[in-house]
Amino acid sequence: MLLEWRMTILRVKTARLAVLAVLSVLIGPFLFSQTDPDATPILRAAIEKIPPDNVKMRFTYFMREHSQNFNQEGKLISEITRLYEVIYIADLEYQRLVEVNGKPLAGQALADEQKRYDDAVRERTALDGAARAKLMHSRYTKLSSRFEDLVTKYHSTVVAHTQFGGRACLLIDAMPLGTIADAPRQHLRLWLDPQKSELLHEEFDLLGDEVDILRGSKGWANFTYMNGVRLTTEDHLEFILPVKNKNVYRAVSDHTLYNYRKFVSTSRILPAAEGNSPQ
Repeated sequence: MLLEWRMTILRVKTARLAVLAVLSVLIGPFLFSQTDPDATPILRAAIEKIPPDNVKMRFTYFMREHSQNFNQEGKLISEITRLYEVIYIADLEYQRLVEVNGKPLAGQALADEQKRYDDAVRERTALDGAARAKLMHSRYTKLSSRFEDLVTKYHSTVVAHTQFGGRACLLIDAMPLGTIADAPRQHLRLWLDPQKSELLHEEFDLLGDEVDILRGSKGWANFTYMNGVRLTTEDHLEFILPVKNKNVYRAVSDHTLYNYRKFVSTSRILPAAEGNSPQ
């Protein structure tokens, strides 16, 4: 009986060890957040996941923009919906206006948009390679700097385990470090999938004035990933503006971005046929 009892205890312990081994594999990515609220490791992993050649990836897409302007009394003073097709001209992003308030451009509006497009083609193709590269670098640096600043200019803390879009996430609260000279003015809340190191949702509120956007402005954005690139699917922005010549005090805009398509372009230089001008 004693031997049987010992064998039973051994089987129970073995079963428990097997269960613990399985659990360690399943919940391993979450262990750091249970013992240490510091979100820096998971944020660093998300940043490092972005491929080095991210800037070289190109996507065309459609963007629907719904904008509203309000005066200081909260009265709606203007509202408009625009649809843009976002394309590239000379490797620089261009927003081609397609519709206004659900109606395709026609008449003078269509002619004006065609002129704007033609002007952009003429101006951008006249840029040399160095000038074009400088503009591209400036744009992408500005877009990516805030995410990368999370590990150097923010104190980021895991505050909860939650879900977003049916995926298990960590909710991260990020406050600017007041000890650095160029501290950001945005308080961030991030929904991040720790298993895939992907940022799914972001919310912000402005703690201090930034140029012509005043403290108290806020917004949010949802993201998806294609070929390792983080892309916005929708966002909501509420900007408080200083009242100057215009009567606008609060500007609200919603953007829906869809039909992302990655494209690749190649070129080949051919010798001109004898007696013909170069093509």
